[in-house]
Amino acid sequence: MQSPEVCAMMTDANRLPPPEEEITNTATSVRAVEELLNYRFKNTKLLEEALTHSSCPNLITNYQRLAFVGDAALALAISSYFFMTYPDVDCGKLTDLRSANVSTEKLARVAVRHGLYKYLRRDSAILDEKVKEFVITVQQEEEMEFYGGMIKAPKVLADIVESVMGAVYLDCGFDVNAVCVKKKMDVEFDPTKECEGAKHKLNELCQREEWPKPTYRVEKEIGPAHDRRFICSVQIIIAEGMLFVMGDEKSRVKDAENSAALATIRSLHESKFS
Repeated sequence: MQSPEVCAMMTDANRLPPPEEEITNTATSVRAVEELLNYRFKNTKLLEEALTHSSCPNLITNYQRLAFVGDAALALAISSYFFMTYPDVDCGKLTDLRSANVSTEKLARVAVRHGLYKYLRRDSAILDEKVKEFVITVQQEEEMEFYGGMIKAPKVLADIVESVMGAVYLDCGFDVNAVCVKKKMDVEFDPTKECEGAKHKLNELCQREEWPKPTYRVEKEIGPAHDRRFICSVQIIIAEGMLFVMGDEKSRVKDAENSAALATIRSLHESKFS
């Protein structure tokens, strides 16, 4: 399996260009994406199809079938990477690691950071507006958070990453390693730092929404004194009422509180966009 930097499609926070700078020439788009991927296509028609949205008029093919293949190829590549990198991590955690790195939120941010959207052939003002809103939000963030923000990521942004990866996968003869060619995919998830900073982010969210500060409490202490583990809860008052969330079992209270904060952020995000 390739090294971590091999899977790095989010190294520079490239901003989405204004409409007048968007690339409309297909050949130019193909060359630009090839440079971005550091991969030269044998069959450029695959990449052209991967860069074509269903809203584009008078075109028979679009990226949907390639996105279907790319979704599976990315999942396999990420699964293999984490399986080899973390031999002591159990199946449940491996599943969490994979989910965090192939989620719509994560892939959408990949597309934004590298300006993939400007190469997509499409004809939808509504689509453009949704992407613009998400791009502005991402640009204002200090760093990428794997658990996501409070602006829903447009699925089209994740789709284009998957479709391009699907095109690579087919073009290289179904070699999953090629999906992780340099600058293809971002893997920045360290299981030892899964929840780090979640309390800070939840405080920022509460402040932005003008909610009271979260309240944390140790709900359970498990095990002997030399191997004590903790489960913490967090309570916040939101517009709909009191929200109470329990975190995972951790060896330190601080980590248990961060786990509860992370679970709360995810709960808020899912309830807002479900």
